[in-house]
This record gives sequence, C-alpha cells and structure tokens, in this order.
Amino acid sequence: KMEELGIGPVLEELKTNDDLRIRQLLVSVAQNVGESALSRLISELNEERDSAVIGRIMEVIRNVGMDHLVLGLLRKLQGHPERKIRLEVVKTLFAKGTEDAAALIATRIADDDPQVRLSAIKCVGALKHKGAIPRLLELLEAKGLFARDEDPDVLEAVCIALGRIGDEASVPALLEMITAGSGLVTLKKARPKNVRVAAAYALAGFTGRTDVRDALVAALRDKDPYLRKTAAEIIGR
Repeated sequence: KMEELGIGPVLEELKTNDDLRIRQLLVSVAQNVGESALSRLISELNEERDSAVIGRIMEVIRNVGMDHLVLGLLRKLQGHPERKIRLEVVKTLFAKGTEDAAALIATRIADDDPQVRLSAIKCVGALKHKGAIPRLLELLEAKGLFARDEDPDVLEAVCIALGRIGDEASVPALLEMITAGSGLVTLKKARPKNVRVAAAYALAGFTGRTDVRDALVAALRDKDPYLRKTAAEIIGR
C-alpha cells in the first residue's frame, strides 16, 4: 500500500510541481490512498505561508470531496491578504456548490478588492443563495448624498445576482436603481446605464407587482434608449 511506502513525497510534489495536469494526477493518487492522505495535505496547508503553494493546491482540490476538511481550510484562507488566494477560495467554494460553501462565498461580498467582490457576487447569484441577499442589498442601498461610490460593474453584478435569486425582498432596492436621480424629490444620484438596465432585467420576474409595472412603464419615457428598449421588452413578454 502507498501509505506503507509513505505518501509524503507525493504530497510534497503536489505542493511544488507547476504542471497542473501532474498535480491533478497526484491529487487523484492521494485521494485513492484514502482520507488520511488528503487529511494530511489539508492539515499541512493550514500551516502553509507560501501563497504560491496554496494557489497550486487550491486549483486541484475543488473536486476531491471531503467537504468537512476542505471547507475548514477555505474558511481559514478566505481572509488571506493576497487577492489571488481569496479569488481561488471563491472559485473552489463555488465548485463545491453546497449551502455551507455558498454562505462562505457570501462573506466575500464585502471584500476590499472589487475583483473578489465581483466574483463572489456572481457566484452567489449562480447558486441562488438567499442568505446573500442582505449583503447584496447593502451594496445597492445608498444613503443620500453620502453614499460611497461603487464600481458600476459590481452594482450591475449585484442586480443580476438578485434577479437570479428571485426574492421579493430585493424589489425596492432594484426599483431605486431604475428611478434614482430621475426626480427632484430625491437626493440620490442616477445610477450608470448598465446598472439601471440590469436592475430592469432583474425585475422581470416581478411584473405582477403594481410598483414594478409602473416603474417599467415610466422607464418607457426615460432619456436612456437602452433602458427604454429593456422596459419595452419586459412589458411585452
């Protein structure tokens, strides 16, 4: 048995080899040895400080099972100082696709880096994780003139994610994305065109609501031709 021969050299090669295909083969070998081999690998990674090593392993543990061990590792690494590692954590959690994994992804919605935020937002939307709704809404709900500016791509992704999740709790904030800045009664500035269009599409599943339908009808007269086209498409469905 390989355990008798020693799995150490295999694990060491797994951590240092730059060839992804070889690492995928090595992790399969370790997996065939049994839970003890992968448990040892993950235990060693918990103490690893070299981000290059962490990155190599993250690429190949997405499909190995043993979620209780892998999620424990990812939980520790999700706040890693390097953006690349945090992105790999999100990708690996998404590959797991469980509710526990989705809940961990949701914690990265507030990440300081826009790329990590964007990745996390897209993933929770694709997984339709309702637990992410409060964090997603925090990015949309501006506080008057003192709201922090957000990356338009991030806000667009938030709208798309909320549309995929499809919960009515998101409707007021999505309506605000369409109407903000369109009248004198609000201090909130108008949102970028791509964000407003994404919000309109996200509302397509709620056209049975009077407030949604009224907002889409009003959007038919908006100065933005893309929003007008989007509203007409949704109303005509």
